[in-house]
Amino acid sequence: MMNTSTVYLSIILVAVLFSQASPAPFGADATLCCFSYTLQKLPQSHVKDYFYTSSKCSQPAVV
Repeated sequence: MMNTSTVYLSIILVAVLFSQASPAPFGADATLCCFSYTLQKLPQSHVKDYFYTSSKCSQPAVV
């Protein structure tokens, strides 16, 4: 049987892991930036939608 400290440690670990995976709260800055790029052209038929990254990003990009 697990001792109490192991159970508490397991609960805390699971809580920390899920708090990192949860979506940002309303109004939080969830800026999407690109850190690697490709210069290869994509066929237009493969493009369904696109958007420009935020001006807060260090490098501009089209996603």
